[in-house]
Amino acid sequence: MEIAGSREKYLDGLRGLAAMQVVFQHYTLAFLPASLARFGILADGNFAVFIFLVMSGFVLTPSFERQPHALISGLARRAVRLGLPAAVASAFAVLLTAAWPGQAPAAAALSGSSWLAGLQPITPAQALADMSGLSLITGSAETTLFGPVARFLPHWSASVDPPSWSLHLELWGSALVLVLVWLRARHTWLHSVALMLCAWFIGVNALNLFALGSVLSLMARSPWFPTLIACRGRRALGVALVAVGIWVEYGGWLPALRWLQEADAARALVHPFAWFSLSQECAAVLIFVAVLLLPELHGLLRGRLVQWLGKLSFAIYLLHFPIMRELGCAAFTMAVGWIGQGAAACLALVVGLAATFLVAVPFERVVDRSAIALSRRCGKRLVPAAA
Repeated sequence: MEIAGSREKYLDGLRGLAAMQVVFQHYTLAFLPASLARFGILADGNFAVFIFLVMSGFVLTPSFERQPHALISGLARRAVRLGLPAAVASAFAVLLTAAWPGQAPAAAALSGSSWLAGLQPITPAQALADMSGLSLITGSAETTLFGPVARFLPHWSASVDPPSWSLHLELWGSALVLVLVWLRARHTWLHSVALMLCAWFIGVNALNLFALGSVLSLMARSPWFPTLIACRGRRALGVALVAVGIWVEYGGWLPALRWLQEADAARALVHPFAWFSLSQECAAVLIFVAVLLLPELHGLLRGRLVQWLGKLSFAIYLLHFPIMRELGCAAFTMAVGWIGQGAAACLALVVGLAATFLVAVPFERVVDRSAIALSRRCGKRLVPAAA
């Protein structure tokens, strides 16, 4: 994701913190599965992904507005931007597993993690699908947006790099934002009608977070938003939204949200992926809006460490899982008999994070930046045709 303008640099920090939520969730699921609920929102990777999706809609909207009629160009740029890092990360996962196989089953037997034990061996066919970008388009059986093809797709645990499941949503969510920007450039009423159609046909599926993020972007750049920030009750409203968001996240289902999701699942045309939770989606939206309303938090999110995590967030997201599956599991297996499960889990996290950061730095410099540069070149070549 490219951030345009220094005033949105705080979103880099938010992205970095969300990436660490995903990392903590996976290490907890692998090595301390019985303790996951104790960490709450701090180790809730699904909530973090919803934050990513809202943020994508928010940031991509002004980016696409620079060339609002270049639909083909915009989609090609996003496919390259997402696909190249995903392909390299998948290749890295294959090589790491081939060099150090069999670590996950041994660690799962010691930690009692059915989630870790359920990871399937990497197959050549799945490796090819992940590295070629096919999985980016189709998703997996649990994550695809296309219900009719779900039964023909592999299980998420067969992926060489399971966290890449969200890139399927990122690709098609980017396409949705592109269409919304294109319609708004033609006429505002077309944009309004499109948003109503999104609400009806997509429903409460997380894909609509891109549309919601796009609307929030328009609101944050409207003439009245500074007036809202200057209001006396703005700080209290922002704090209240944070509190309600955390309460919804910790409290799980609210009866109204459960009813709404069940009713929508029977009607909406877009396939709801297996890990979808409307309460987590609502919590992510509430906290994201609160961040917009609380400039007091922006200074913290612009801190050096948090910004560094944000800079590496995409690399961390893609690389931490294969490192955890091999190096983290090896560290846990060797240490658990000596220092106990809790300490061994902490050791696995420290070793895994150190290795992840060590690999993420060159990955960001070489792969991530190359993907951005290549996506821009592709966009420039396709603009005349798209226009």
